[in-house]
Amino acid sequence: MVLAIVVALCIASFVTLNTAQGSDPVSTDTIGLGAEQSTKAAESQELPSSKMETGAQAVSDVSSTAETLQQTSQRTITVKDPDPVVEVAGVDTSNPEAVAAAEKIGETNPLPTAPRIAPDTSGPGWQTGMASAYDLETNQGWDATAIGITLTRDSMTVAVPESQDHLLGRLVEIVYDDKVVVATITDTGGFEKYGRALDLAGGVWKAFGVSSWEDWGVREVKYKFL
Repeated sequence: MVLAIVVALCIASFVTLNTAQGSDPVSTDTIGLGAEQSTKAAESQELPSSKMETGAQAVSDVSSTAETLQQTSQRTITVKDPDPVVEVAGVDTSNPEAVAAAEKIGETNPLPTAPRIAPDTSGPGWQTGMASAYDLETNQGWDATAIGITLTRDSMTVAVPESQDHLLGRLVEIVYDDKVVVATITDTGGFEKYGRALDLAGGVWKAFGVSSWEDWGVREVKYKFL
């Protein structure tokens, strides 16, 4: 009986000892997992720094884009609209004095987008009168003028009444419907008795946008001798 109890005690002690020793691997594995978790935690703590660098770069890119847009906007704002101009619709290009006078009066080739304005005709020297029109056909084919310049269908010239023959060779600025023509006075005519101040050759009434002397007829113009 005593022997049986001793044997039982020996077996119980052996089993308890083995169980205690077998718990070591579990502890070791747990430590390993903890180390791995610690490493991952350390790596996760580095992410905010990387994100901050990416965010800083994004802010820099946005700032650069904003600066470029601002510069573009400033360049756009500095573009000026065309200034209003007086359009010189016609000029006697065969006469250098007429060309020089036209350059002082306005623009012979203004930008299409430039607003047109009428010249100031309120100053000294301006007159209002009736102007007729003529061409080679109405001049009975006669192409000679009082100052010896040949008359053509496109001559940028005018005739004045015979009583004003002292104006031959002078320039005249004529305004009609906000358009300006600078012509040379090359001839005289007997139209004063009809109440007319000027007689316009073909180049002049064409510059005013009329297709024939008949369409022009007799119209009121403003004019000034230069």
